[in-house]
Amino acid sequence: MKKILIALTILITGCAHYTWVAPGKSEIDTQQDLNQCKELAKSRYPDALIPPPKKIIVGYKCSGSSYNYGSYSGSSYNYGAYTEYNVNCIPIYNYDYSEQIAIEQLRESLIKKCMEEKGYIQERKKLFKK
Repeated sequence: MKKILIALTILITGCAHYTWVAPGKSEIDTQQDLNQCKELAKSRYPDALIPPPKKIIVGYKCSGSSYNYGSYSGSSYNYGAYTEYNVNCIPIYNYDYSEQIAIEQLRESLIKKCMEEKGYIQERKKLFKK
């Protein structure tokens, strides 16, 4: 479940990388404040609130066969003839993560509010130095 939440967080935040900065705060101070805000968000929205993803049917895969009983004799047709169908369908499943994403978004917004209250702003992180 934890791996799913990490993957969802990455999807939510996208590919942009941001860092928290505040005047006079070291990287250690920033990491400690961020950890406090994450703990606050996790206590407000604990993992116990996160339901498992919903398994939903998105379609069916069917296969089958048919067999004709009866025969044709010349131009006359045997009216007792019938066709038997044997069709097997299995459902195709997908998973709905909307509730997990919603809770993760609530956590992220609470972390952001907490860090801003501590005097931080988010800046886009430069991936490459010139």
